[in-house]
Amino acid sequence: MTLTKHSKRAPPVWWQRVIAGERLPKSVFKAKSKCVGTVEDHRNIALDARELIRQHVFDRPVGSVFRLQLRFPWLRLMRLNSSSLDLELVTGRIIVVPLVWASCGVRGERMRLQCPLCGRRACIIYHFHGRIACRVCNGLWYESQRTSSNGRKFRAMRKIRRKLGDYGQLSSAKLLPKPRRMWRRTYERHCAALARVERSLHLPRHRRPLCSR
Repeated sequence: MTLTKHSKRAPPVWWQRVIAGERLPKSVFKAKSKCVGTVEDHRNIALDARELIRQHVFDRPVGSVFRLQLRFPWLRLMRLNSSSLDLELVTGRIIVVPLVWASCGVRGERMRLQCPLCGRRACIIYHFHGRIACRVCNGLWYESQRTSSNGRKFRAMRKIRRKLGDYGQLSSAKLLPKPRRMWRRTYERHCAALARVERSLHLPRHRRPLCSR
């Protein structure tokens, strides 16, 4: 008896399924939502479950009331229930946001918010156009999704240089010294990542290394 190896075939693409006479669901041809804003523009006044965990909100007894109008201008008060958060808006409308548990690997489970519109589990919900919903329902894109490939690489360079203490006060050709109290291996990892981004942009090489060793 001879054994034959059966290779796994890739699933057919949508046009191959149409030729075969298969009827496709409408979700296959669903267009991408139109961008009506960016996440970075609304992050400062968005309700983040991770920030609530850091403030030990979920450790309070059931029925606790929080007045967060200074932090969130659109929110009058927030009431903690056993399985939800009751958000009273400044307009007087009350929105119930369910609480769900999410597995975070070795860290165990963490509390997350459930979108009142689509039921999607999310860390952050946004108040946009008078409704409380997740990023997808509000049509919010990340700023990097609206930039070109080179633009994203320049953003990555700026982010790495900020980690190394450069907030625009140093020229891109100058050496970046190791910040105080930063591990040497962490510093070398950031320098290697910065060099990879520069090589992908085909920038002119410096005569000396970008980071001082």
